[in-house]
Amino acid sequence: MKRSFGAILLLAVVMYSATAFAFVVRCHNDDGKTYQGVFVCKGNIKVPVEISSGTTSLSTQNDGPCELRIGGSSVTLNEGDNIEIKGGTVSKQ
Repeated sequence: MKRSFGAILLLAVVMYSATAFAFVVRCHNDDGKTYQGVFVCKGNIKVPVEISSGTTSLSTQNDGPCELRIGGSSVTLNEGDNIEIKGGTVSKQ
């Protein structure tokens, strides 16, 4: 019993640590359509993202700063930044 409790505790700590190190930004999409984009983070790691209409959170488990590319537009982001998509262009708020 002690052994399984220790394993569950270890699993909980690992899962908490993984979410604690997530790179998260808030995005407000005014265009009313869904965009496909990509985060480009340290080490040239590319993570695809889908940005729906309205306000959403975008996240990746990679270290920032990250560049968000949508179509021909891009912006460099730090953890916790807020961005806006308007007319197909992404910018920091």
